[in-house]
Amino acid sequence: MKGPKEILSIVRSQTFVISNELSKIPAEETTPLKFHSKFSRFTITIINEERKAANGNIPIREMEDLIRRSGFAYQKELEAELLPKAVKGNEVDSPAYTVRFTNGTMKGKTPAQVLAEDPGNGSDALNRQYKWLQSNLNKYPKNQEQMDAIRDAARLHREGKLCPVTSIASLPAFTIYEPGFRPLIRKQREDGKSFVYEIRITWNFGQNYPVEVEIQNYYAPVIKKENGMLNVLLKEKSVNDSITNKMKLSSMEWMHVIHMLETSIRTFEDLIAPLCCDEVYKIQNSN
Repeated sequence: MKGPKEILSIVRSQTFVISNELSKIPAEETTPLKFHSKFSRFTITIINEERKAANGNIPIREMEDLIRRSGFAYQKELEAELLPKAVKGNEVDSPAYTVRFTNGTMKGKTPAQVLAEDPGNGSDALNRQYKWLQSNLNKYPKNQEQMDAIRDAARLHREGKLCPVTSIASLPAFTIYEPGFRPLIRKQREDGKSFVYEIRITWNFGQNYPVEVEIQNYYAPVIKKENGMLNVLLKEKSVNDSITNKMKLSSMEWMHVIHMLETSIRTFEDLIAPLCCDEVYKIQNSN
């Protein structure tokens, strides 16, 4: 049977899959009521259009924060439906209000938001950003999307149609989950480089598909320090075989993801609770 631990999949041109890898704390441990072993986790996989997969793990200890952050963001989306839109006509769908910068001092903001906050300095900052994006366009073709958004914001400003941005789309991107890079030294290649994964989940307010899940996989040298911490040498990571997959989900799809995660955790803990309690009694009697 293929994928018996899979708890959900979302299939379009790409595929998003989550598998249940929850595991009980070993019987030899003296703290059975912790329930979960240190390896208890969920595995997330994104398979791109070329059928190349990128995957990573989310430990159970980090799941509650992810769930609560998702609920918070979803609540903000629901509240926004009760508010009047501040943007005139159909301009709310303009890229000036929906495309966000992904780096630099304006990271997380839209061009419309930058202009609304400070028209003078904002205009200069957008011009500088546009020139930088244009100079790197051959290397990063996706820069064109941000360039178009800057041009659109300039047009709206010039035509007097740029409104104060008070809609949900004006909110900065909200981080659902971003723990940084995670090395797996047990998966080491002959060249000494170990497998590393990064997972980033972001909620972009006011969009039809607000939740963006990004997974990066690559190999890099990993140094284990005296205190046991692992240091990834990112400058020496392997570029040729690295992969970055992204997939956007609707709020309805993501909240189903949250439901299935919560259901899996609750069901697992309900099933192992009697076993863990029995172990507690045995340890108490032994003591």
